[in-house]
Amino acid sequence: MNSTFPTRTRVGSTNGRSRLVFATTVGILLAGVGVRFAMPPTAEVRGESSIDALVSTPTAITCLGRIVPGDGIIDVGAIPPAIVDKLVVQEGSIVAQDDVLAFLERHEEALAAVANARAEYEGAKELLAARIAVAESELASSTVSLERIETVVPLEIRIAREQRDLKQVEHKDADLSFQRAMSLHRSRTMSKEEFEKSELARAVKAQELLISEHSLTLVEKDQEVQRTEAMSVLESRRAKLAEARASVNLAALEARVKLAEARLERTIVRSPTAGCVLRINCFGGESVDGRPLLQIGEVDRAYVVAEVYETDAKHLNIGQKARIVSDALSEELTGRIERISSLIHKNDVLDIDPTAPTDSRVIEAWIRLEDPTTALKLIHLQVDVTIERDA
Repeated sequence: MNSTFPTRTRVGSTNGRSRLVFATTVGILLAGVGVRFAMPPTAEVRGESSIDALVSTPTAITCLGRIVPGDGIIDVGAIPPAIVDKLVVQEGSIVAQDDVLAFLERHEEALAAVANARAEYEGAKELLAARIAVAESELASSTVSLERIETVVPLEIRIAREQRDLKQVEHKDADLSFQRAMSLHRSRTMSKEEFEKSELARAVKAQELLISEHSLTLVEKDQEVQRTEAMSVLESRRAKLAEARASVNLAALEARVKLAEARLERTIVRSPTAGCVLRINCFGGESVDGRPLLQIGEVDRAYVVAEVYETDAKHLNIGQKARIVSDALSEELTGRIERISSLIHKNDVLDIDPTAPTDSRVIEAWIRLEDPTTALKLIHLQVDVTIERDA
């Protein structure tokens, strides 16, 4: 009996201690839970805030983008329906503004029409010039004739008048001589021959006076007739000159030339800007049918159009620096934001990650690259963009 009693006593003591340890542990846990739930809400908020403070604020904006030329890709087309006759450029050709890119159908026909219109215009112009020259020459001759009449004939009249005045004086002297001779003849102091000679001299002077008076009258009347005729011829020549100038409608022929040139220009496709031919969509003999004939891009500037999520739009500013990378680029490209779009729209550049969102709302930021050489060889390349946020 003595050997078994102590054994039960030890067993009982061990179970009691185990139950005591278990009870103590449960009590501590319950006390801890009670303390946790008994804490005021402000203490919990302060704990969470302190945790958030440990998370660093983002210093950059990351997004996708695409490489584009300076002013984007320019579609060069023609008014449909149009058929390409001949291309004068190829992909990669560098062109200046207004350079010829292609000729359309009926270009040769339009070229011939321009040549014909110009020939008609030049021929009519020469004919008109000849007619005007003849009319102007005749008018000048008539003008000279009138000037001669108005300057020379008055001199002739003055000479005729002086001749008449002289004959009047001579006739008067001859008449006085005759009167003296008559008196002497009556007094028998002059011979009959001398008297008859004096009488004849007076008759001659009278006749000469009469002739000079008739000459003066004739010259005066002739001046009036000549002046009237000259004025009539002058007016006729002026009318002929006006008729010659109006005989050819140069304005209509010139308008015809301009119309032919405009039609010719419609058969020529010119470059709207300086750049590089990126792609040709239509070749000789093909119809344009409303699609771009070819595409041109600028060669002096390159941009990355970054599609920034609308939630990051507030962090965008002009001048922010950006870094551009891609597996297709041998080195990192850099640039700065030059302009920011005002329109938010669906993203065009899709991530290769199948789990990435495909219907995101983005805003475009145009980043001008510092060195466009490499980028312009990879137009429309999808790139990864990192934009440094302002401090």
